[in-house]
Amino acid sequence: AKSYVATKDLNLVVEVDRVSIEQAGVAGRTGVFLATGDRSRFVFFGQNVSGNGWHVNVNPGNPTGAGSILPVFDSLDADAGLHKMKLVADGSTVEVFLDGVSGGRFAFDVTSGIFVELGAYASTTGDTVVGKFDNAKIQYVLPCSSFSQQSVSMTQADTGKQVTITIPQLLNDVAPATVSVISRNPGVAIPAGAVGGTLTLNFAAGAPNTQTISVIPTGLGSTTFDLTSSPSNCVVGSLSVGVVVAPQVLLTDSFSGTNFDTTKWALDMTPFQDGTATAGSALTVTNGQVKIDVTAEAASWPGLALFTTSNYSASATAPVTFEIDRVLLDFVLVTGTGARERTGIWIKDAAGNFVFFSDHVAHDGNNFGWRYNTIDNPTDAGVNIDAFDASQFNDQKNHRMKMVANGATVKLFLDGVFGAEVPFASSTGLTFGFGAYVQAATDIVRGYFDNALITGGVGTAPGRLTAAAQGATVVISWTGDGVLQSTASLAAPNWQDVTPAPTGKTTTVTPAGSRLYRLRP
Repeated sequence: AKSYVATKDLNLVVEVDRVSIEQAGVAGRTGVFLATGDRSRFVFFGQNVSGNGWHVNVNPGNPTGAGSILPVFDSLDADAGLHKMKLVADGSTVEVFLDGVSGGRFAFDVTSGIFVELGAYASTTGDTVVGKFDNAKIQYVLPCSSFSQQSVSMTQADTGKQVTITIPQLLNDVAPATVSVISRNPGVAIPAGAVGGTLTLNFAAGAPNTQTISVIPTGLGSTTFDLTSSPSNCVVGSLSVGVVVAPQVLLTDSFSGTNFDTTKWALDMTPFQDGTATAGSALTVTNGQVKIDVTAEAASWPGLALFTTSNYSASATAPVTFEIDRVLLDFVLVTGTGARERTGIWIKDAAGNFVFFSDHVAHDGNNFGWRYNTIDNPTDAGVNIDAFDASQFNDQKNHRMKMVANGATVKLFLDGVFGAEVPFASSTGLTFGFGAYVQAATDIVRGYFDNALITGGVGTAPGRLTAAAQGATVVISWTGDGVLQSTASLAAPNWQDVTPAPTGKTTTVTPAGSRLYRLRP
């Protein structure tokens, strides 16, 4: 049998039509393996009809049993007909696709000796299964060009945020390549140096395959940056840019007292699903942190939370942001490795719609991690957030959680990294909360939280200075209120108001040596 390689510079792509599965008995599976010769490492992507539907098993991790269920394909779990399966290996992970839709990335730290297997498997003695496949294709492809992040949010006063663009190393290995960064709405934001909203980047032959650009705000609203390249290459996603008003602080709490502030927070004992907590379960404030200690009296998923007593509003140009430190997720495995716990943050509206962003921890090989639930999947395992699959996020320790609502969606961030954008068409009557939940009776979860912050509305934007050469002179302009000052040196600064005082918010100077300018409030 032929084996294959997979690296970050040359991906292995396996595509096949799973035509049908016919199964009788307890259960049956069809699927595709990417595996080492001895199967000490593998990813199996398949469908278990009469079982857990579309799923992934990973070795090491969860090589047998239900594996990791893929909620995005829940509606297809019982469909035994034609589906196009694709697996993309890059030497460290495998991303699985069904009918062109991603089901997530899974660990597969293998770069050579990779075998491809198609199979059908019966569950137990007496079961039968017939799986049919067609149109198999195995190929090497260059990875797609990409932005280092999917979303940037900034105010008009920001001087620019940095984003890195990466192309495949082989694209400019022996010949130069060019990449165009195009803003769909230059009236909102542009890449620094753009002409007509488009910036051209040159990658010399053999040069590094990354370049960093600055995003410059030009007005309120939203835009998208797209990439094109020559030679032509695929692109993963685009860059969403939102320019919003400078927010004001609406709530801040470091939990410095001996109890939570009842003018800011209200205790919520609603279970995540339908379980009940013991009478001894409690939410306390100790050592400047909120400690949520929950023991389940009856399954499933009882818990405790704090929700804001105030309501908030959000819009496209004045979003509302809730962030907090999830300091620690602790637990006691009373019932064994089948125990599960969650700690997370909420946004809710008056109609009961919600987004719950949580760390979902299991101990039986199930690969849950950071996920989100909405009113459309209120109590299931949650939708996985691929951006947070890395081990640095999955230690149950201190992580800064953040959600940004704009009246149409909620963006989820962890430690400043964008993870997902979730539909949430609510703009008023919004409340935020944080809580801890445990699945099975007698099991225990302890969640610790600190440093809550809510920002939104319209604050006061700081001024921003810009300078542009105009012939032999320099035109200095600024936004916001303030007094223009200058000094000849920062080594021994002597800031003085510019005289005569400029009229309006612009002035023209003739360079004579070195001078530095600032705007004094």
